[in-house]
Amino acid sequence: MISIITKAKENEKNIIDSEAYFNANISSSDFDEKDLEVMQLIDNAHLIDKKLGTIKTDFGITSIKNLSTGCKTVLVYRYLQKHMITCNLNINECGWNAVKVLFDIADGAEANIKLILSNSNSILFLKNDTYQFEINGIVVRDLFASLGRNK
Repeated sequence: MISIITKAKENEKNIIDSEAYFNANISSSDFDEKDLEVMQLIDNAHLIDKKLGTIKTDFGITSIKNLSTGCKTVLVYRYLQKHMITCNLNINECGWNAVKVLFDIADGAEANIKLILSNSNSILFLKNDTYQFEINGIVVRDLFASLGRNK
């Protein structure tokens, strides 16, 4: 089940800026095969030097620091999951492609990570997908209605 909250909680650890968290805490040496798959699925990026964090993208050779915000957010989720860190992760800046990959990873995953999603702009593609959601502690079948948007 994917656990979503609609705003950050004051008494809990919240990661509001996943890009800053990624840049400060994650290096390419942390990546496993699933992380490399995430980079390929979201940004069509391929790690070419794990030690230096160099990737090849459609735009050329660059650093992992230049991955998209959505890709970094999914990699932050994976990092938190692997290190069993309990927190809330803001996904409002993710594009639909990153949200789709994130939901596929989070659905049924063993993690104490709630996703902060205050709007439905990046989830419009989910109309035909079937995920189980818990929104602010309530299990729901219709994510759009729960976030105040019609299908």
